[in-house]
Amino acid sequence: CAVIMSVREVVRSAQNIVVKIGSALLVTRGSHDGAFLNFANQVGTMREQGRQVSLVSSGAIAQGVSMLGLGSRPAGLATSQGLAAIGQPALMNTWARAFAPTPVAQFLLSKYDVSNPVSFINARRALRSLAARDVIPIGNENDTVATDEIKIGDNDTLGAAVAKIRGADLLVILTQVDGLYTGNPEKDSTAKLINTVFDKDIADAEAVAGDASGDGLGTGGFATKLQAVKVAYSAGIPVVIANGYTRNVLTRVMEGEELGTLFVPPDSTSNRKWLLNYWPVAGRVSVTVTAANRLRSSRTEHLWMEDIVEVSGRFWRGDC
Repeated sequence: CAVIMSVREVVRSAQNIVVKIGSALLVTRGSHDGAFLNFANQVGTMREQGRQVSLVSSGAIAQGVSMLGLGSRPAGLATSQGLAAIGQPALMNTWARAFAPTPVAQFLLSKYDVSNPVSFINARRALRSLAARDVIPIGNENDTVATDEIKIGDNDTLGAAVAKIRGADLLVILTQVDGLYTGNPEKDSTAKLINTVFDKDIADAEAVAGDASGDGLGTGGFATKLQAVKVAYSAGIPVVIANGYTRNVLTRVMEGEELGTLFVPPDSTSNRKWLLNYWPVAGRVSVTVTAANRLRSSRTEHLWMEDIVEVSGRFWRGDC
């Protein structure tokens, strides 16, 4: 019990959180503005506790489907792009009403924004600026122009990418299931919810997750959520996957209640390790021992001229 409590403490202590909310939680079961308001109230509680919260909200295409009175999501890239263009303003208007009078800001990302170092840094600065002004950022992939070749993927992966950009210390993915089970609970009555998964057990988790599958409005199965977990792991960010239909799920998760599945990253990762994942090294900067210790302790992200011992290579802003 003490071990479990210490593990869930990483959730209770998190101050910079990204919450990904799936489209099915917002537009099905007759839940429209009411569902948005429900999540907005829970985010408001988190903010009253002094936490910073960024949202990743699916639902632009699903909103477009609803606005056009379509029975289901049609096939075809151009159709999906058009539906996203129709639904995105409605999605943001609904969030704005739910959070009022707190201002919200839309940010749309593409694969280029998370894979190009300059765009990555610009996005990080923009999100920090919004947080400093007490604005709630609400992100989505720029589906209107995205194609299969340039898509980030499903919005679970986008949520993990935003968590890395934001430098978050927790990612919460809200979905239609309670978390990761030992088997398929719809077919196996003995299947049990797994409360905690450590990084060494991620391969076993993938084995029981099965294949990615769609649900008609959303696009991600549990296998895609584990891909998002691995993206978050690369930056040392823990992930909670929980059922968004559970009453006050965000509030209860942040209180440390054992809802959903907590994925604990390896100790060796940190919020700076993302630098190693994407971009080749263009140059090197050698610093003093004092500066190196200061950077390792995470007390600062800045270097001063007197900290630099040697510079090699040719590089520009945004290079590694």
